[in-house]
Amino acid sequence: MGLGFIVARFSLFLKEFSIITKNQPISQNLPTQHSSTILGMSMIGLGILLIVYALINYVKAQRAIEAGSYVPSHSIMYLASIGLVVFGVIVLVYLILISV
Repeated sequence: MGLGFIVARFSLFLKEFSIITKNQPISQNLPTQHSSTILGMSMIGLGILLIVYALINYVKAQRAIEAGSYVPSHSIMYLASIGLVVFGVIVLVYLILISV
């Protein structure tokens, strides 16, 4: 979620930096504030969904342990791993596109 916030505010930082330096214009290839905001908010949303899912999974596991019928579920690990890989690839492609 913290990385999502940083990504969402990255273009704002670049715009402020260009105003301060004024000597060197920022490349037009840099992301727009809109695209950075969407990507960052998506990452924050994924973080929120994973937290909610983890809490639900924890409550279910706690009840199953107390009832003596606990069977481990690996779905949260798969979901988190897939989500992080997807967003990692998106951020990598995004950074490659803005550096060209």
